[in-house]
Amino acid sequence: MTVTERPPRPWQRASRRLLLCRPGRLALVAVVLALLTSARPASGQTIIRFPIPVPGQPQPQPPQEEPARQVTLFGVLATPNDQGVDPKLSTVEAQLRKLVPGHGFRLLGVQTRRLTVGQTLEIPLGAGFTAATTLLHPLDDNGKVQLRCVVQANQIPQLDTLVTTPPNQLFFCEKPLPSGERLLIGVGAR
Repeated sequence: MTVTERPPRPWQRASRRLLLCRPGRLALVAVVLALLTSARPASGQTIIRFPIPVPGQPQPQPPQEEPARQVTLFGVLATPNDQGVDPKLSTVEAQLRKLVPGHGFRLLGVQTRRLTVGQTLEIPLGAGFTAATTLLHPLDDNGKVQLRCVVQANQIPQLDTLVTTPPNQLFFCEKPLPSGERLLIGVGAR
């Protein structure tokens, strides 16, 4: 009776192809690893070494980045009995028309910047008006972003409000003007 070898199973074939499983390759891998860990970098090169964790010793923590949000602030002048819309406002035109129907809209200023807690973004709106928003909480317990919005005319506060909105959702503040026009301040954070 003859004994025949069974053909290797797929997992056995795969393991034979691995570098470490071939005879004589383990010594080669050890030499390469030794060279990599002890080699000095050439000019302009850096070798990154990963520390080996030691049980029982505290591990260094990576530096924590401050929580931040990408905040957009813009001002819009809404003029009654006008149907004109600034082309730069085409993406928010439907929201503006729902907010103040029967008005035309002109973009006064826009700016986007990454803010951390306590930082303020300010834009000039013309005619002595400025709008500013300060990031208070990048994400509160309800999953919303908290911002403080202030509108000033000649450095005198005209509107000061707390805005709590979900991320990626636009919020508008409104300030009626003596001319019958309305100043709309849009703010959003992502």
